[in-house]
Amino acid sequence: MARLVVLEGQNRGAVIRLLPATVARLGRDGAAEIVLPDEGVSRFHAEVRPGGAGGPGFEVRDLESKNGTRLNGVRIDAAHPLAHGDEIRVGDTLLLFVEEDEEGDRAAPLAGDTATALAPASAGAAPAPAAPRPAAAAAREPARSLVGESAAMRRVGALVERLAPVDSTVLIVGESGTGKELVAEALHRLGPRRRGPFLAVNCASLEPTLLESDLFGHERGAFTGAVARRLGKLELARGGTLFLDEVGELPPEAQAKLLRAIERLEFQRVGGHEVLRTDARLVAATNRDLVALVREGRFREDLLFRLRVVEVEIPPLRERPGDVAALVDHFQGELSARIPTRARRGFAPAAVERLLAYRFPGNVRELRNIVERCLILAEGERIEVADLPVEVRAGAPPAASAGAGPEPVTLDDVERRHIERTLASTGGNKTRAASLLGIDRATLYAKIKRYGLER
Repeated sequence: MARLVVLEGQNRGAVIRLLPATVARLGRDGAAEIVLPDEGVSRFHAEVRPGGAGGPGFEVRDLESKNGTRLNGVRIDAAHPLAHGDEIRVGDTLLLFVEEDEEGDRAAPLAGDTATALAPASAGAAPAPAAPRPAAAAAREPARSLVGESAAMRRVGALVERLAPVDSTVLIVGESGTGKELVAEALHRLGPRRRGPFLAVNCASLEPTLLESDLFGHERGAFTGAVARRLGKLELARGGTLFLDEVGELPPEAQAKLLRAIERLEFQRVGGHEVLRTDARLVAATNRDLVALVREGRFREDLLFRLRVVEVEIPPLRERPGDVAALVDHFQGELSARIPTRARRGFAPAAVERLLAYRFPGNVRELRNIVERCLILAEGERIEVADLPVEVRAGAPPAASAGAGPEPVTLDDVERRHIERTLASTGGNKTRAASLLGIDRATLYAKIKRYGLER
């Protein structure tokens, strides 16, 4: 059996059953087999159909849509085969492909779902030959390793390899932009759950009620706007991994419910009474000092103990400059495949030296954004110092005046200033700023409110 589960969009929580030998078109048109009320979706946007040459499985293909179709974050045109846990994005709608093999050992049935059978599509749609898996899908395979040759990253990689085969809860700590989600994905890919879904919940991006709904699901009528039952990600992640990003932002009530889910492997949907079971592995991440939050009464100590069975700390990029060159090569190769650029010869040695001297307050995420910007704006075959952002060209900040002690700077100060500078550079365009920062708009809005940057 194969299904599509709507993770984001107006139909969140809907489960659509895919029938064998059936072509299912996704679009806003009423004639589409899967109708999506999404303004960013074309009339007939994409299609999911049986594998090429009538083989087993399913594949997805874009139907020359206006905004494109993305598979695991990579825009596709030709047909691509689907694997259990793949994510398809069309417009603002995100769908999870869920599949059970003949032995039924991939994805446990979703309790209480409202699966909808699709009507057969019109005849005559000949399947296209299968194309190679996109880069992002290939990155889900265990062979991919974390980028970096520094001793610190080798330690992180070795620890990830030891933790991946077990189901113990892991807490990943590090500054914003250090790559905590990549470590969580590596734990998933290298372990026995790699064929299951990898789902993420950003604990800082939603209001408390919506966050609980995203995490635990809700019943119809549970709150204003709850017009239908919605399955939460704790339920959808069965057989896979649930990643709780920015877990330090969890509100108190959600902390209590999460503690119960970890201790008893059971939970209830918002507004519901049915006790549901989960076997999802939990991996959490934070850039906050959870011990300090416990002392302030803002985070449960018992939940901290449950989340921090094993802790993986990712050092900031400024503490491992030996990784900068390798990361530049990695990002250049990754981005050049989809960005038209004149800089085919990469970064000039002088430009690399400036990058090595920069402290990267935004860490690896900032470095990736710098590489992307340079590839887009470079005028020559090489990226020169003049092509770098002004803050990188300026080098290290000036030394403090004589007799003055070092100014204490907190992690929040660094993040606030980085967001403020990014907003200024985009003229206040929050959508563009969120893209440059590598976060979604909801997370950016939450951080703007937190740091008082509304102006």
